[in-house]
Amino acid sequence: MLNEKPIASLADEAEHGYAVQHLANQPRGRGRPPLGHRAKKVESVRLDPALREQAAERADADGISVSEVVRRALREYLRGAWLGYAARCRSLQWRSGGHPCRAR
Repeated sequence: MLNEKPIASLADEAEHGYAVQHLANQPRGRGRPPLGHRAKKVESVRLDPALREQAAERADADGISVSEVVRRALREYLRGAWLGYAARCRSLQWRSGGHPCRAR
């Protein structure tokens, strides 16, 4: 229970300021760990129950979260989409003698 003594001590400490390096080295409390140095955005997606179950099973098998499964799947999808786009550009370039994708 807080009474006047600890409150006064905390107020004095706050008035003197805190050493930033001391605060930065404190262990994290509850909550999600950061995903890197930059701020992240939360996106919401709707998954049908079967897909959600598959994602949960994969997460459990790999020892990761469902969110990490979704992040990895999205990275792979985007990389594949880019590779497919690049392959189409190479094919069109070869057939046309130019580089139609650079015109975009």
